[in-house]
Amino acid sequence: MELREAAAALGLDAQRQEALAPGWETSMDSLPDNLPSILDLDQLTAARAFCGIGAEVDAALRDAVAAIAASPPLAALLWHCHRHLYQDTAVERFSEWPAAVAPLGERTGMLYLIVALAGVPLVRGKFRSLNVPEAVARDTCAAIGAWVDTHRAAHGGLPGASNVALHWLRHYVQGRIFRLGRMEYLIQALTDFGVVFRHKGSGRDLAFAKAGVKFNGAGFVDGAGGRFDAERGWESSFAMDELAATGNPISPYGMADRQPLTLSRGEWDIVLQEGDQVIDMHIPAGGGMTPRACLESMTKAWEFFGAQFPEKRPKAIVCKSWIFNTQFEEWLPDSNLAKFMRELYLFPVKSSGRDGMYFVFQRDYEDLSQAPRDTSLRRCMLDILGSGQPLRAGGMFIFREDLERFGSSFHRAHAQR
Repeated sequence: MELREAAAALGLDAQRQEALAPGWETSMDSLPDNLPSILDLDQLTAARAFCGIGAEVDAALRDAVAAIAASPPLAALLWHCHRHLYQDTAVERFSEWPAAVAPLGERTGMLYLIVALAGVPLVRGKFRSLNVPEAVARDTCAAIGAWVDTHRAAHGGLPGASNVALHWLRHYVQGRIFRLGRMEYLIQALTDFGVVFRHKGSGRDLAFAKAGVKFNGAGFVDGAGGRFDAERGWESSFAMDELAATGNPISPYGMADRQPLTLSRGEWDIVLQEGDQVIDMHIPAGGGMTPRACLESMTKAWEFFGAQFPEKRPKAIVCKSWIFNTQFEEWLPDSNLAKFMRELYLFPVKSSGRDGMYFVFQRDYEDLSQAPRDTSLRRCMLDILGSGQPLRAGGMFIFREDLERFGSSFHRAHAQR
């Protein structure tokens, strides 16, 4: 089927047609005469149960399968998406793909849910090949269930999945990311990072900014929301030899200090730097981020990777996310997010100014007055933007030994603020 013909049948504009263009001919050349494994209701039902999705979506599954089977353009789109997601990863993300197509309309999310569910057997097979427990595979695939909940919240209760999140499934199918309790984790090399030193006597950690980072007067990475601090902005420096290291320190509270500091290499050891293997943490939707749940999850991560991949030897758990926005600690001091951040070593990262909006609201709002204010986090984010401040992202790291003193705010207790 020609892309122009399919786009016309699906009611797509030129922009969406262009987004589908890469690899379209290859997909059509490999399009099966039928799609039994993708549209098999028994397999789809088994997959949705494995993901923890309730049977209430089965009617929508049946209707979507029937609609796709009866429509060559829909079947072509389904296969094109499936092939790019699981076989040819030339398309990095699907965020520019159509969120609604004819004849599915508001039910288009079911097409993407079917693509997601088709990956569940692939995830289970990969995890088995790695000798990863079935329970971990089940917990990891539960992310698809969370996507359904998010889709319902954003689409008047209709089940489905967003095209925006689909690319994340590749990590599961490739056996790179694992859900362990509340969080997801993978091991990878640390990038875009400075250096962390540890004092040989006290055990105190001190992070230094990477050289060449532009900060605003408050010590956060400059330029959030396109706003630059022309009056008070500054650029970090870092230099190190066998005797000393000099640079701009980063407080555990999450901001860089303009005043340079020099450490004696004889008194301080390097414990974390760019290029080190770390456990990279990701935070799926779902709430329930109590400090205890976070601690249990991070403990499981250290145990899991130590048992499954003992050769990796990660140095720390690291995460860069809108979650670690220090504004939340100021505006929601009694929240679980704030309590969690107090146990971590925070550091500043580049921010867009709208960090977390899509994750929390499932869309961005040009007119903030139209955004719902039904949770404390939503109200907080809207109030921050309403005050004229951009939203920030943030980073964190935590060492394995920190888990034993979790609850004591160790890094802050030993910080020189």
